[in-house]
Amino acid sequence: MVPGQAVKSVSHEETFPRDLTDVETVRVELTRLADAVASRLRASGTVGRTIGIKVRYGDFHTVSRSSSLTEATDATHEITRVARSLLDGIDIGPGVRLLGVSVSQLGTGATRQLSFDELLAEPSGGAGGAGPARQSQMEAAVDEVRARFGSRAVGPASLIGPDGLRVARKGAQQWGPEARDQPDPGPTDRA
Repeated sequence: MVPGQAVKSVSHEETFPRDLTDVETVRVELTRLADAVASRLRASGTVGRTIGIKVRYGDFHTVSRSSSLTEATDATHEITRVARSLLDGIDIGPGVRLLGVSVSQLGTGATRQLSFDELLAEPSGGAGGAGPARQSQMEAAVDEVRARFGSRAVGPASLIGPDGLRVARKGAQQWGPEARDQPDPGPTDRA
């Protein structure tokens, strides 16, 4: 990142020590990376419209896909949903060595407007899920818990493994605004 230059995307990617060939394992890793990107977007007060993924195979051949939303988002579930649908169109048979998730076409603040129908459906969230306002409240609560207790304190259930919650590590493979005012995630996050 160049000082003084506007941030154009927020992303996180990870290189794995061995190629991943199991679809469900790759989907879980994609969820973990999407969660990290969404968390950083919310911490910086940023939303984005274009969600992208990058898949690099063991032979260094790289495939990337992206999709633009009609409304900008910083919601974990939305970024994960789009990233997973993009992954569905990519052959992971050769084995995934590197996986990345990005959000671009950035703006500030929550730019989403609720429709009248969404407001009426908000208490139940429609078809069994949480409505947009409720989802936003849940993600704000997750961010508060993480700020106080570290990034491994709470997260998507699909990321729980034998060693606890697996989170994306802070490091050189992330791009975009940093959560400078966030406390150190603690020693449990450094694996």
